[in-house]
This record gives sequence, structure tokens and C-alpha cells, in this order.
Amino acid sequence: MRTFLQTLVAVLGAGGIGLLDAPWVTALSTSGMAALLSVLNAVVAAPIGTPNSPSVLRPRSRVGV
Repeated sequence: MRTFLQTLVAVLGAGGIGLLDAPWVTALSTSGMAALLSVLNAVVAAPIGTPNSPSVLRPRSRVGV
């Protein structure tokens, strides 16, 4: 939500335009894309797999071996 609002303010404020003359479709579209990229970045940066291992999969537990 923070990324969406920051981008929306940046797009609307960049042109120094009035609130009623703002390009709302462009601003909302750009803000939505920034929010989506922010979520994808968080998913990619999430810790998965075994720490200090190149594998993204955790090893299977060997019960009874």
C-alpha cells in the first residue's frame, strides 16, 4: 500500500497539475504496477530452502533410515 501511494503522489505531483486536471488513469495504472512489482519483490526476497545451500528445496527427512 505504501508503494502504491508513494507512486501515486509522485505521478500526480510530477506535473504540478491541479487535482481535477490530473491524469488519474495513468497515475492509478502506474501506481498499481509499482505495487505489483513491490509484492513480487517481497516474494522473491523471502527466505526459502535451507540456509547456506544453493538449493531452494529443503531436504526430505529420512525417518527410519
